[in-house]
Amino acid sequence: LFRTAVELHRETGAHISFVNLSGGVGVPYRPGQKPADILRIGREVEKIYREILVPEGMGDVALFTEMGRFMLAPYGCLVATAIREKHIYKEYIGLDACAANLMRPAMYGAYHHITVCGKEDAPCD
Repeated sequence: LFRTAVELHRETGAHISFVNLSGGVGVPYRPGQKPADILRIGREVEKIYREILVPEGMGDVALFTEMGRFMLAPYGCLVATAIREKHIYKEYIGLDACAANLMRPAMYGAYHHITVCGKEDAPCD
C-alpha cells in the first residue's frame, strides 16, 4: 500500500493524506490460539513507513485501520441463564438466549467458544 501511495504521488502529484490499512487485526477464536502481537505489528508498520514514505517526503501521511474486532472481541460476553433440561438420547440445556443473540454459529457454522461461568476448567463434550 505504501508503494502504491508513492506511485500515485509521483505520477499525479496528488497529496496523499492517508493510507487505510484495511480490515484490522485478527483475534484468537479458540482456546490455545495466540493473540496478535500488536506492538510488533506496530513496529513493523512504522519501519516500512519510514523506509518507503518518509524518503519520498510523505512523512505526514496518516494511517487508518479498522480495529473494532481486535479491541472488542475479547471482551464481549453473551450471558444466559439455563431454564430447562431435556433428557433424551442426549442431554440438552435450554437457555433464555437464542440463535438471534449469537448469529455467526447459527448462520454459517462459525466456531464460538462457550464457557460456563464457574466451570471454566471442567471437561466438556
